[in-house]
Amino acid sequence: MPAYFSMTMQFEKKRVHPGFVKEVYSQIISCGFGFKSGYWFHEEATLNEIIDWNQRLLEKGFTLGFTQHVKHDYMQILFTTEHYSEMRGFWIHSSDEVVFHIIIPESSILNCEGGLCFIESKVAPVKNLAIKLWESGIVDAIQTSLELDEGCFCLSDVLSGKNVSVSPFAVLPEKAFEQFSDGYFSKMNLCKILKNGLFIEDNGTISHDL
Repeated sequence: MPAYFSMTMQFEKKRVHPGFVKEVYSQIISCGFGFKSGYWFHEEATLNEIIDWNQRLLEKGFTLGFTQHVKHDYMQILFTTEHYSEMRGFWIHSSDEVVFHIIIPESSILNCEGGLCFIESKVAPVKNLAIKLWESGIVDAIQTSLELDEGCFCLSDVLSGKNVSVSPFAVLPEKAFEQFSDGYFSKMNLCKILKNGLFIEDNGTISHDL
């Protein structure tokens, strides 16, 4: 199994309403990442079947038990993409939040020669997707990470200014930014976006295309 880059969208649980899953998928699809298929025991599932299944499980607050087969878990989805070898999404429900992960093989987004650097043209599509998702008003925070990073931090830590994963970008509400200590983002580029958002980019990890 390859190492994966992850863009993690975090939602307060109160956002889960009828039509929530369809709304999230629709935003992603409208950015040019169309529905390709289901995945992992659900390859033949239609988009509507995946939406209905995941919506029902989220409304129940479902978490897969240790003895349950993975086919009973949230259905994963593959998106069409001309930018990456694969783009896959899956849901996780926890006691504190709902998370949707988009994962991409690291080999599709990193230049591994002379150290790990993100390729600017490969970052751009998911960066634009993150901004659109934020400006749609449906998400509470967006983080990014690599396989060997600490992983993304829980939503409560992000909103209270404790930690955020920026590898190579994140999107936070401006009010959360104010909770972080002075200097936390000193080596990063900050840009205000619509819906009181702040786009944070670790430009030092991005190699500009020739």
